[in-house]
Amino acid sequence: MPLPSPSGKEERSKFVSRCVSQLARKGEGKDAAQRVAICNSRFKKSKAAQLTPEEIKAMNLIMGTEEADKKKKKKKKKDDGVAY
Repeated sequence: MPLPSPSGKEERSKFVSRCVSQLARKGEGKDAAQRVAICNSRFKKSKAAQLTPEEIKAMNLIMGTEEADKKKKKKKKKDDGVAY
């Protein structure tokens, strides 16, 4: 079954509420926490497609994902330089 998607300018809280209800009715997700995580992920992915690069960078800073990405890149560079 297709997962719900946010419509237009629907706010995160309204979408997540609607999405969780739909998933619960369909019996999808192990529990409420997993349904919330699924719906938040759907919201983030759908909105990311509509954002400018500057908005994406700002969102990553707020969510802390940019720092995690930088650490991963540094680790990968270190790993690439190691002789085996």
